[in-house]
Amino acid sequence: MHVICNNAGVSALGCQWELSLDDWNWVLEIAPPLPLEDQTLGVFLAWVSRETGWQVRFAGMHAGEDRASTVLHGSLEGVRPDEAPAAVLPTCGLTSHLEGNILVVEPLDASQHSP
Repeated sequence: MHVICNNAGVSALGCQWELSLDDWNWVLEIAPPLPLEDQTLGVFLAWVSRETGWQVRFAGMHAGEDRASTVLHGSLEGVRPDEAPAAVLPTCGLTSHLEGNILVVEPLDASQHSP
């Protein structure tokens, strides 16, 4: 038996591979929001990774190192962890897309040149 468990300590019992998308949506809906004000981008992305199960990868060798210390402002109240990158990353000049279970983060201008 496997358990889906998030930071709020709420779980749904069942084999992980047998859980429906609705089960995962439920977990994302009740995930506790990150208190975003004065957090760094690195802390934000670690939260997204923890709450979604996604790995985070920066496109480019030094993109992550250069941006991880960026200080963020605002609130994520009412924003699900899987929706948060689309709300937060553009304020840092970044965007993201999923490649399987990997959240690829890249500069906004780089995404405009992608095929």
